[in-house]
Amino acid sequence: MLTIVSACVKFAAFPNKKSGFIFIMCVEFKELVTASRLSQSKVADFLCTRSSKLVSERDIRAWMALPGLKSSRNCPAWVIKEMRVFAPQAQQAA
Repeated sequence: MLTIVSACVKFAAFPNKKSGFIFIMCVEFKELVTASRLSQSKVADFLCTRSSKLVSERDIRAWMALPGLKSSRNCPAWVIKEMRVFAPQAQQAA
């Protein structure tokens, strides 16, 4: 699994800053989901509850996919913000 530090090192592999930023957000989101020890379905349920937005398991997988893949989507900043708070709480509860 990649860490934020190794993701920053790989930043140079992208031709522009925007692509590198998206890659780092993707990696951070993936690490937060993994740290929470919850299934993608439970993470989607949590985000739906917190945001009043429809978030599916498919959204979670798309946000975790590496940029450049057809299935990847940009992870919204609000998702990273919510997961930064939620992942440690979920980890302690598990």
